[in-house]
Amino acid sequence: DLKGIGIMDNCIGREALKENLIKVYNDSSSIIRTREHFNPYDNVTYNVTERESLLMGISNGVKLESVWRNNELKTVIIKK
Repeated sequence: DLKGIGIMDNCIGREALKENLIKVYNDSSSIIRTREHFNPYDNVTYNVTERESLLMGISNGVKLESVWRNNELKTVIIKK
């Protein structure tokens, strides 16, 4: 929940989150872990990358950990 740092669930808040995730995806120094994941259902091995960023709101900030499979965002974990 990003309301605690002043980022609301509206077009402005979603744009702020989107910009943060694009920036972190393009920043190789944000990588905290990489691994390969074999998916037996489609018989494909994917590169999974975990990235870390700081998202600042009006009143505070939170650490985000994002998990990417190749260039596809899979999940975002908000750390307080």
